[in-house]
Amino acid sequence: MRKYTYYILILLLITSGNLLFSQPVFTTVEKVISKRNPRIVERYQVISKKPELRQGTFVRTIKGETVAEGFYKNNLRDSTWSGYAAGKRVFEGYYKNDERVGIWSFYTQSGNLLHRYDFDQDSLLFFDNTVAASDRMEEVKKCRPMDTSRCEVMPVFLGGGAYMTWLIDSWMVYPKIAIENGMQGIVVISCIVDTTGNTTELVLEKGVSKEINAEALRLVNMFGKIWIPGQLNGKPVRVKYSIPLKFKIY
Repeated sequence: MRKYTYYILILLLITSGNLLFSQPVFTTVEKVISKRNPRIVERYQVISKKPELRQGTFVRTIKGETVAEGFYKNNLRDSTWSGYAAGKRVFEGYYKNDERVGIWSFYTQSGNLLHRYDFDQDSLLFFDNTVAASDRMEEVKKCRPMDTSRCEVMPVFLGGGAYMTWLIDSWMVYPKIAIENGMQGIVVISCIVDTTGNTTELVLEKGVSKEINAEALRLVNMFGKIWIPGQLNGKPVRVKYSIPLKFKIY
């Protein structure tokens, strides 16, 4: 009996050892995106044997302040993500396979709730319309009295100006050659907000330099499906929108 118990213990030790060694080992990487002002740093986890594969926590800081934190799975954004500006939360929501899913909350620059949106159901759960009048991203053309069939509503950018500004400011990487040559100015990108709320058909309307123009297009391309589509006669329509991006050397 003791002999059988001994063999069972040995088998259990071998099995547990194999399980232990088969678990991936994680390493934390610190990557300096920009050494210049502002200094941008990313800290994230990777699998030691696959350093190109982000797997685990992620934090991005600008001038030492956290602007984004979340998780990666197989190099794709996953689970809970949050964004910050001037120490205040701009948004919180979930990603799955790099796509926004579930319920997201967006906040104004003062920290008040602006939008709450369910990306699974394509449903707006909360909208503080008292902010719309002062937010250029939420201009609404009101209906004629008693004539709702002719109501025209412009696209609404979820998160408003605060979230759009966060997307641009937090992820902009000023081209090195543009800094060295003192290039700065405003780039204007036009896009089509389609009937599903996706940002499509980007066009450079006004540029500064090849490198800055490319960075501006990359930033607007990050917006993705983040609009409530415009409407005409109660039906979603394609709407052209122009987005200015300011590049300034500080």
